[in-house]
Amino acid sequence: MTTFQGAPCAVSYGPNRIDVFARGLDDTTVQVYFDGSRFHWGNIGGNIAAAPAVSSWGHRRLDVFARSHNGTLLYKSFDNGWSEWKDLGGSIRSAPCAVSYGPNRIDVFARGDDDTTVQVYFDGSRFHWGNIGGNIASAPAVSSWGHRRLDVFARSHNGTLLYKSFDNGWSEWKDLGGSIASAPCAVSYGPNRIDVFARGSDSTTVQMYFDGKQYHWGNIGGNIASAPAVSSWGHRRLDVFARNDQGQLVRRAFDNGWSEWEII
Repeated sequence: MTTFQGAPCAVSYGPNRIDVFARGLDDTTVQVYFDGSRFHWGNIGGNIAAAPAVSSWGHRRLDVFARSHNGTLLYKSFDNGWSEWKDLGGSIRSAPCAVSYGPNRIDVFARGDDDTTVQVYFDGSRFHWGNIGGNIASAPAVSSWGHRRLDVFARSHNGTLLYKSFDNGWSEWKDLGGSIASAPCAVSYGPNRIDVFARGSDSTTVQMYFDGKQYHWGNIGGNIASAPAVSSWGHRRLDVFARNDQGQLVRRAFDNGWSEWEII
């Protein structure tokens, strides 16, 4: 067990495997992974200035992103071994988020200097920079439930949840309402299903999910001190992580019902 600063991020590349990353107290990148029986702690180095982001497009493949102290986008990947950290340039003012909808494809989003939403995507050969607009007040979150499908969420300046999707073209930004006090996180465990979590104003964990027809709001409790993170390694499986007020990693899992919160 160790402590960290900021929010964690999480991803799963297969059943019973979860990888969690966070910014350490010394600005290196803490890694925690679950191998099906227990959690293991490690560190993949770097000098990061915000919570990292992680995505996976294949078994034992990890792509980690973070903001540098100069506001550029940093990148490190695992494919039978960790690469060196690489500076991809650009200019972002928040932690990034990342997702993959298929092999050799990664989409990364972050809050830009002008509160619009920066997009960086990897097409298998190189990274491309763009912008999908908006007026966001937090780091964004992204999930994907199908090929070339993206769902982006962020906190508005009024504390509501904003939403924009890509399906053969970008939709307009939509305000879904609610009240959140942190950046959101998002994941999909199947077509037309999205689960979004954020820290509420009372430090509990707000949940919003889309069931293919409508959005539902709820709360899974807890007493968290950061934006949460979420991953899924199977249908109707969710693992939610956050930092508590003592800087420790806490988790709550859903598998036919919610577990109790636990310290990892």
